[in-house]
Amino acid sequence: MNTHRMCIHIIAVVLFSFLSFIATVPAAAPPLTCDDASTPCLLGEQLPFSIGERCTYLIKMNIFNMTVGKLDLYLKEITTIRGHECYHVTGDIIPTGAIVKSMNYYAHEYFDEYFDTTTFEVIRIVTIKTESTLTNKVRIDVYPEKKEFHYKDHQYDFTKKYEYKLLGMMTMIYAVRVVRLNDTDHIRCSLLNGYNVEPIDAIVSYEGKIRTIAFNERSDVITVRHNAFGEQAIWLLDDDRRIPVRMKTIPIEVYLFGKVNLYLWLVKYSQ
Repeated sequence: MNTHRMCIHIIAVVLFSFLSFIATVPAAAPPLTCDDASTPCLLGEQLPFSIGERCTYLIKMNIFNMTVGKLDLYLKEITTIRGHECYHVTGDIIPTGAIVKSMNYYAHEYFDEYFDTTTFEVIRIVTIKTESTLTNKVRIDVYPEKKEFHYKDHQYDFTKKYEYKLLGMMTMIYAVRVVRLNDTDHIRCSLLNGYNVEPIDAIVSYEGKIRTIAFNERSDVITVRHNAFGEQAIWLLDDDRRIPVRMKTIPIEVYLFGKVNLYLWLVKYSQ
């Protein structure tokens, strides 16, 4: 791997790793939404998000405070997949900034994720990753009634069983917006990360105000964090919107490069 290719690989790891939200807690950790309950522990009837919500985040590397990319999350529609009424969220991760432009190299990731509107269990994930001239498409179909999922890309094609309800990477972000969060609470669930199922154990805390770029003010926030795999955290507005205004990760592959922060830059609503 030449120097340019190695550098862009590190940047790609930085951009994508926060989505995994991986933890290495015991496999017996109970899920947040237990299998005998039809819904998560919701705040109330009114959800804090709606179709047409678009959140754009700037991705910065702390060691240089450089913008290395942006993430665009869009809650596109409600659709039906195999009888499940699902939210359809799209994500677009694009490397940007001087460090990327200085390299004659291209990397991009786009994904569609569908999760059940009632149970929040992920039903389908489609990811398209482009690296230079190479493109790989991954499709994962989850069958809750069989407790299994089917994974397929250009190299693998297999079915795998699982035990607990699964959240997808994007489902995790939306799920923490709707559950009732009290100080010192633990959030435990299982996450589908590629073709691996990982348990998550995160702790909730109220830590006062932080500055929010999108709203140009200091806002009260709720923090959800864990330290099982480096340090990872998400800050949510402590109001009816529950919008994630900041996310942080220290991926194990890039410890020498310091923290990676995602700051909410823009919020739009449209149908």
